[in-house]
Amino acid sequence: MNVDISLASIEETEFFYKNSILNVANFDADVLQMHVNLLKNIDLSQNFVNILTIVTYTYNEQEALRLQVKIDFALPQLPEIITQNANGWQLPEAIDTVLQSISYSTVRGFLAAKTQGLPLHKFYMPIVDPQQFVN
Repeated sequence: MNVDISLASIEETEFFYKNSILNVANFDADVLQMHVNLLKNIDLSQNFVNILTIVTYTYNEQEALRLQVKIDFALPQLPEIITQNANGWQLPEAIDTVLQSISYSTVRGFLAAKTQGLPLHKFYMPIVDPQQFVN
């Protein structure tokens, strides 16, 4: 079965940057950490899958940056492809991987644009296997 997927919306829901944490003369990249979390919500009433991607950078264990981007994907065939198990609604793995890969890559672009001219600009989100986010 072919599954139609379209972008319904892309929204930056939060951006936080604390310059004073990173504005140090002896910036040490070894104490900079990045965390990425993808949260998925399935809305059967609208045939949408929403993915909220949250990226945080910490420096010396203090939050220096947080970016949240929500992407709504429209899938007209959602009721036909979704299954339910003990953990809730599940998408086919291939569809889930595509949606999460698009979300992650989109947020990488947001982050590159938002950090232009900031000390974090050269610390890109890595290229990863999107399979690691599935399930």
